Amino acid sequence: MGSRIRELPLDCIKDKSEDGFLEEETKRKRCSEKGTGIRFEQIEDVLIIKSEKLRNEKGTFLTEIDGYKVCDHIVFIKGELEFILLIELCKGSSKSHDEIIQQFSHGGEESLRLLKECSHPPDSCIFGFFYIYTTVRSNQFFKILKGKRVRFRGKDYPVRPMQARKNGFFVATPEILDSELIPRKKR
Repeated sequence: MGSRIRELPLDCIKDKSEDGFLEEETKRKRCSEKGTGIRFEQIEDVLIIKSEKLRNEKGTFLTEIDGYKVCDHIVFIKGELEFILLIELCKGSSKSHDEIIQQFSHGGEESLRLLKECSHPPDSCIFGFFYIYTTVRSNQFFKILKGKRVRFRGKDYPVRPMQARKNGFFVATPEILDSELIPRKKR
């Protein structure tokens, strides 16, 4: 007899994230800042965490830790498949590729910390690293960013630059998440 797969504990993650939980954003199913963002359509159970409002195990805001930058949002999606999306929103800043990769890496570590605090195995989740942009940066910037990898959990994950087209938003649906994050077998 196989053991029952445990579902992603959104209520526990919400409690453990303390100040980071964005009830309003979760209700609207979107993350946004300064005219750009991501909307989650046709996705029922989503939990959005504002990374800069997270506290570490000592109660210190992550933003108060010198040199510890975290991606903008951590999004937990519960459904047939469980997704954890690390979101960085391009807001016209001039961050380097390496800074973006470091922010994703730290965001990934924070997502693992929340899962651990809620006793949920990260192996049952599909992780994705999304850089949402309008048309602020050059094509060369995105070409280089696409070639970068986030070293996380002993694997190299690609960064997925996604253009926000609908009123400054990239629209994520279950189909888009499946096509972008689930590896396809080569023929």
